[in-house]
Amino acid sequence: MKRLLVLGIIVLFMVGCPMGDPCETLDCDDGNECTDDSCEDGTCIVMVMDCDDRNECTDDLCVAGQCVTENNMNACDDGDPCTENDTCAGGTCIGRAESFC
Repeated sequence: MKRLLVLGIIVLFMVGCPMGDPCETLDCDDGNECTDDSCEDGTCIVMVMDCDDRNECTDDLCVAGQCVTENNMNACDDGDPCTENDTCAGGTCIGRAESFC
């Protein structure tokens, strides 16, 4: 009975004490090719791949670790005050000329 108690105390002590780099035994890979997984101070850090091309006329996503851009047909603003009903087409914002400009 005394041996078990002493062994239990030693095990608790060893588990409670960090030994070496805590990232050595921590697997942070989430299996998603569209994330960059790393370990910092024993904590998993998951960074999602940024595929945004800053074009409002495209939908950007990551597929199998590669950025894919698809054109959309969303409403947009071409920045020209003399156009209306601006719409995305072929990855570009296109507006129709207003009659009063």
